[in-house]
Amino acid sequence: MKLKRHIVLPLVMLIYLAVMAIIGYRNHVRYYWPILAASLLIIAALYWSLRKKEQLRQRRQAELDATQYAPYPKEETLKEDSPKAEPNDTQSQD
Repeated sequence: MKLKRHIVLPLVMLIYLAVMAIIGYRNHVRYYWPILAASLLIIAALYWSLRKKEQLRQRRQAELDATQYAPYPKEETLKEDSPKAEPNDTQSQD
């Protein structure tokens, strides 16, 4: 099973945030909660953005696959649609 980018990247950032939150709790308590909340909002926005991008990519690929492998038209249809050769009117008559 292939891990998807919209899951892995926010998860790694969430783990990093948890480690930094544990380390930074005792040092800067005044800035702790606003920075933690802002970081969580950014991670959530990243998740939703990457998820939407992945869905659009899958939809585009499905549409491309559907049109790419469409059956070829029959030869009869091609012959009917091709322009017919008309006689050359530029020749001079003697």
